[in-house]
Amino acid sequence: MPVLRLYLDEDADLKPDYRLSRASLQHLIGMLRSHHDHGWGHYLDVLVFVFWLASATSYRVVSRCFNIPRSTVHEMVYRVTKKLLKLKNRVIHFPSHADLENVGNGFAQLAGSPPSPGLWAALTAAKSE
Repeated sequence: MPVLRLYLDEDADLKPDYRLSRASLQHLIGMLRSHHDHGWGHYLDVLVFVFWLASATSYRVVSRCFNIPRSTVHEMVYRVTKKLLKLKNRVIHFPSHADLENVGNGFAQLAGSPPSPGLWAALTAAKSE
């Protein structure tokens, strides 16, 4: 369980394996905590979920990395996904229609390319959902 040991080592850099800083990962764990969570189960669920997402790999690979059954990985990913979906309206805020062009230009600037007409359409469609 080297990836779990990595999390337990407070001096270790988590970004290569979890793609999040320690502070971001701890904040996410805190946001997803509920009064039903007890012990290490909640932490492990989030760690498995983030590792799975960050590595873009199969449940089989994640199960080997954490030394847990593949079916358990599936259950953990499912639980955390449900929790994240409940939070989405609290943490994801779409810009107003007036701000969409500025947001699109900001993405284009970050990408180092001119604004794409499809980007404006995608942002407008996402806003109307």
